[in-house]
Amino acid sequence: MQLSFFAITAAVLLLASNAGTCAATVATSVDLTGWRAYRNNQYSFELHYPPDYAVVKPRDQLQLQPPPLFRVWFKEASLANSPIADREPPQFAVDVYDNASQETLNAWLAGSGATRNFARVTQQAVHVGGIQGLCLTDQTLLAPNTFYYVARGPFVYRFTPLGGLSDEMLATVRFTR
Repeated sequence: MQLSFFAITAAVLLLASNAGTCAATVATSVDLTGWRAYRNNQYSFELHYPPDYAVVKPRDQLQLQPPPLFRVWFKEASLANSPIADREPPQFAVDVYDNASQETLNAWLAGSGATRNFARVTQQAVHVGGIQGLCLTDQTLLAPNTFYYVARGPFVYRFTPLGGLSDEMLATVRFTR
């Protein structure tokens, strides 16, 4: 039992060391040798992920407000099928939200309540997949505390990087259609 406590503590410390910074410019060149492609035609995006990661659809929607239309997680494959996989944060997450009225990103963030629980937020302009967006970091959260938002067409995308290869994964995001 104590080994589990130490393993969890080490995992939290590792996650915390990867949290809290926005990439000023999301890298545009990533060596994708051996990486797999994930494509979602319904929500018009794609990205690449490392070969030792697995695609996981979270079973529990966690009562997020606003509720996302779609969620997908990327986790180390060795952890994806564990009994506590839903309780462990992913190395990278994508949430897609409704923006049928195609509000600007700032207007959507202000009106949606997506950031209402943030206490001390810093904000930085970024580009993800060639689209202007915002990176928001809540300095009071441990991890995850950095979120990249992009508004495109009828959707707002939230990318949550947390693992060691998150910046590289974020750099591979492309919007389709």
